[in-house]
Amino acid sequence: MSLIAQMLAERGHDVTWWTSTFDHTHKRQRFPEHTRVEVGENLVLQLLLARPYSSNISIARLRNHREAAKAFEEMAEAANSVERPDVIFATMPTVELAAAAARFGAKHEIPVI
Repeated sequence: MSLIAQMLAERGHDVTWWTSTFDHTHKRQRFPEHTRVEVGENLVLQLLLARPYSSNISIARLRNHREAAKAFEEMAEAANSVERPDVIFATMPTVELAAAAARFGAKHEIPVI
């Protein structure tokens, strides 16, 4: 996903990459709240706060995925129509966040890939 985001940004497209504040590899929070990070020209990371988990196989991990998806839905709906994307590229993981992005796209007639 990062290569696609970087390539699109380098070609002049405004890219917002939505992901969790939780670093799943190192099992730690990157930020204590929803955080927007301008990575470079035309590329923004929008990090969604979700509770941490310590085991990949756990209810806590499922809760984390659900919380990030819920945060996306709330924040995306709060954005005004000018801030809405022209297209949504919904990748996995997580299934919950990709599904939330697909629902948002369908609701607002935004194409979803």
